[in-house]
Amino acid sequence: MRFFLLISVLVFSFSSYAFAPKEQSLEFIVPYTFGSHIFKSTQLDGELVWDEATRKIIQANFSVDLSQIKVKDDKLKCHFEESMGLDYEKSDYPSEHVCNEDNKLPTEGKNAIVFKQIKLRLLSPINLESKIAQVEWEIRGIKKTQELPIEINLIESDNLFTLNAEWKMKRSDFGIKVKKFLFIDADDTIKLKLKLIWSK
Repeated sequence: MRFFLLISVLVFSFSSYAFAPKEQSLEFIVPYTFGSHIFKSTQLDGELVWDEATRKIIQANFSVDLSQIKVKDDKLKCHFEESMGLDYEKSDYPSEHVCNEDNKLPTEGKNAIVFKQIKLRLLSPINLESKIAQVEWEIRGIKKTQELPIEINLIESDNLFTLNAEWKMKRSDFGIKVKKFLFIDADDTIKLKLKLIWSK
């Protein structure tokens, strides 16, 4: 989940540098009616801004396109895109599935994807000792703040930083709906994992 940040952030300090991560992944473990499935993207866009003087990440923005999130089954992927990307007030979903025979959504009309990206923004600086990051999510056009448990490490020999985070969120916080099977609701809780590796 390359990051998009204005180059003007570099005026904060001559010791501040913007980095595109060398490796990144964002993973969703999503419950459905009959078990959970893993959805994953290794193509996040954005940038991290590291301040060498204070040894802190002072800014970070991430975004991932729904189209870049992969799962083992095309039908599951289309159902994921239905719940995450459609405008429920206009779409026929969640009353009924709107994926076509090729497990694709229409490219135009009321059942086309409206909310194409998931975004994550760091709200306050973090350092190598930080165990919590205050972030803002934007999903389906809804913004929510959340504290993420994180682990940051510096591999001195390779001049590499690593950041790992695992946490949970509720679909209902973002108004995300999953079509019921008969009268059975899927669990509301999604588990997420974020991994970033970038050069010092």
